[in-house]
Amino acid sequence: MIGDADGVSVELFHGTRSVAHTATVDGVYTFTGLAAGDYAARSRVVGVIGDSTETFTIANADVFARDTLRLASTGDLTPTPNPFQARTQVWFDLPESTQVVVDILDLGGNRVRRLLNLGIPAGQNAVIWNGLDQTGHAVTGSTYWVTVVAGPDRRAHLLFR
Repeated sequence: MIGDADGVSVELFHGTRSVAHTATVDGVYTFTGLAAGDYAARSRVVGVIGDSTETFTIANADVFARDTLRLASTGDLTPTPNPFQARTQVWFDLPESTQVVVDILDLGGNRVRRLLNLGIPAGQNAVIWNGLDQTGHAVTGSTYWVTVVAGPDRRAHLLFR
């Protein structure tokens, strides 16, 4: 659940066509100036990790929604500690050896730092994030995504500072 998160990217679709884009503020996303019709709001973190609202119909008003998108992934991904201050260690299991990419993303899905991009053996693995961005500067936000992509396996977990 995105809770009261800021900066989660939300896209509005009319059928299969994207008609608007916004980001959450305190867990709220707002679309204004909509024409009458059927719409659905969607958010995606990485791969298939994301969610979509049920289709809703606009007759003659704007729509305000709060906490209707649940962003969930499958598979284990355990940051410890979480919330963290200086650093966190992210644990994940792999059923087989494979190429693994681990990224830290802001709530809008933009990469803050790539932690790992290499072949990893099967079993339990971990990577450490020290709270720095790709240029070595300390991040200033309070909520981030850690994502693991291992072949078709896609996982995401929220990190809190």
